Amino acid sequence: MSALPLLKPALLDLLEELPFSVTGLGATEMRLLELIASGYYRTNALFHLRGLRQRRVFSDWEIGSLLEGLAHGPRPAIAGLDDELRRP
Repeated sequence: MSALPLLKPALLDLLEELPFSVTGLGATEMRLLELIASGYYRTNALFHLRGLRQRRVFSDWEIGSLLEGLAHGPRPAIAGLDDELRRP
């Protein structure tokens, strides 16, 4: 690992995205729920405030898919998220 110093943090970040056994959610999904619970309910803020998200595994487009799954999946974890994520 000493030859590739950035590999260990990248692997740890990826491992944290595996679904947690209790909730079935990864670290980024949990962080998004924390942000929503603290008042960031507009998708624009959730997409563009990368420093606030504190997670760097997913791109903005992938964040949209995660939010869509949390808001519009078979068992939604959040309600009232603005409809910018809905697909036709």
